[in-house]
Amino acid sequence: MKNANGTITRIPVASFERIVDLRLRELFELIKERVSPNDLLRNIGCGGVLTGGGALFERSSDIFQEVFNFPVRVGCPYEAGGALTDLENPRYSSIWGALKYGEECLLVAEAREKHTLWSAVPRTLGRVVDRAWGAVTNIRKSVKV
Repeated sequence: MKNANGTITRIPVASFERIVDLRLRELFELIKERVSPNDLLRNIGCGGVLTGGGALFERSSDIFQEVFNFPVRVGCPYEAGGALTDLENPRYSSIWGALKYGEECLLVAEAREKHTLWSAVPRTLGRVVDRAWGAVTNIRKSVKV
């Protein structure tokens, strides 16, 4: 890393790890502070799930467990197999979750659309027009002018 004078300064890995550990602890404590007044932690019986790239830091699970005092695991995207096997990594879990949520919203919207009267009207009219056009076409073919 270059300092203000432009010379290269080496930072020991232990210093970097210490900084990351302290920031993770600070972040987890802030989260705990924000959710504790609402008594939300009482309902988390099976623990926490860490996702995203930060979950890959070596001590993130340990620090989480120390701060929250309940079990934790690292979450990975599910149903991300096939040709996209590289997606089965915690760093992609946020975007994968957003995509899965969007997919679910589309499925719900499509299901609602299928079950409304007004959504059936265009399909029904379309079928009527198609049949009428087919009949006119058949009549034109059978009548030689």
